[in-house]
Amino acid sequence: MVGKSNLILLIPSGEDTRYQQNSVLLWDDKRLKHVGVIKFGDNALACSFATDLFMVAQNDSVTVLTMKDVQVHSKIETCDNPRGLQAVSFGNNFCIATPHKEIGKLLVTWIRRTEAAESSDSQAGYKTMESVVVSAH
Repeated sequence: MVGKSNLILLIPSGEDTRYQQNSVLLWDDKRLKHVGVIKFGDNALACSFATDLFMVAQNDSVTVLTMKDVQVHSKIETCDNPRGLQAVSFGNNFCIATPHKEIGKLLVTWIRRTEAAESSDSQAGYKTMESVVVSAH
């Protein structure tokens, strides 16, 4: 479930031809029905969320989307990542850890919730603050 909402993010396995692997299905658990699809250029491998943002990992990137209007906030390029590895912290200011484009390094990106995010009529609300590369060597 995504935050305090009724939404569940589902990644199709590809066994059912109605649902492509390059998509994420939005299921409303309260209404017990499928309410949307988000399509990507590459197969979706993993999903995670933090407050009202969610992340979808693909083979060479992680896309960060806003839950409010399902718009792309940012796209983080990674090295070949066939397992969709990513980690997300929770809170108003949070970070996303993903593989770096260079094998053996980790990219940690901090995203800050802005004052605009707290007003219900705002479209914007998050700002990418900085990214740090951590070497495993």
